[in-house]
Amino acid sequence: MLKVGPYPWTVKQRVMGRNGHLSNDVACDYIRESLDSATTTLVLGHLSAHNNHPALVEQAASQALAAGGRAARLVVAEPGVQSEVFQF
Repeated sequence: MLKVGPYPWTVKQRVMGRNGHLSNDVACDYIRESLDSATTTLVLGHLSAHNNHPALVEQAASQALAAGGRAARLVVAEPGVQSEVFQF
């Protein structure tokens, strides 16, 4: 989505670079393989309003949690929408 999105090429290069943003695939690899099993709530945020979609993120992350044997509650914080308040 990023490659065909509305951002200038310089921004796309930065986001895709080694120190850029995580792709859904990379985030899900982490969830599946490295997320601490004691995690009770996983909040995914800072989603691109133009190059991602909350439903895609939720589906992918849910599958990664299940594949990794994790039972954390999943919350996807949507761009421009106030999320619930979290107290830990």
